[in-house]
Amino acid sequence: MALIGGTQAGMMDDNDALRLAALLCSRLAHELAGPAGAVANGLELSAGDHGIDDANDLTRDACAQLTRRLTFFRRAYGTGEGMTWHEARKVTADYLAETRYHLNWSDSCVEGTSSGARLVLNLILCAMETTPAGAVLEILDTGHPAVAAKGELAEIALPTEGNIYQAMSPRDVQPVFTAQLAWSMGLDLDAEVRDAGHIVWHARPIEHG
Repeated sequence: MALIGGTQAGMMDDNDALRLAALLCSRLAHELAGPAGAVANGLELSAGDHGIDDANDLTRDACAQLTRRLTFFRRAYGTGEGMTWHEARKVTADYLAETRYHLNWSDSCVEGTSSGARLVLNLILCAMETTPAGAVLEILDTGHPAVAAKGELAEIALPTEGNIYQAMSPRDVQPVFTAQLAWSMGLDLDAEVRDAGHIVWHARPIEHG
């Protein structure tokens, strides 16, 4: 099903753009709050009478996680300029390290544009959003960016009436932002549920007429 048609995805005014930016910032802050808090906890432990080795381990692990997340989101939400598919694969693998997600990236999906690589990163986030308990993620070679997820599916709840941008919450923003990104490339965002535990997020050329 097409979540947001190309024409609708592109219909934004200045208030919509500000709302979308604010929601992305909220989502990013949520993603970074956990490891940032763990860094603070590690520093607090090291200043007290607790085991210094444990505190150092906690701080080091939290800093590594924070760096991985910052690197991934800088590429996914930034311009993506100059990003190769090899880099996209690496930052994704690093981002998913020590999570409940397993990544299968087809060896045939190694070349493409920087904008296509950026779109793949955002499709991965869409796939994770619909499988919050963890999943096997697979980057598919379909001619256009596509990501499959196999795991327990959560409901896709997106605003469908009125001004979708003003009705969104931070939880809704990822697929809507991804649809907007796809539209800028002349593509529609689709989510195809193939069975109870299998969903494919992919971009397809906008059909006119």
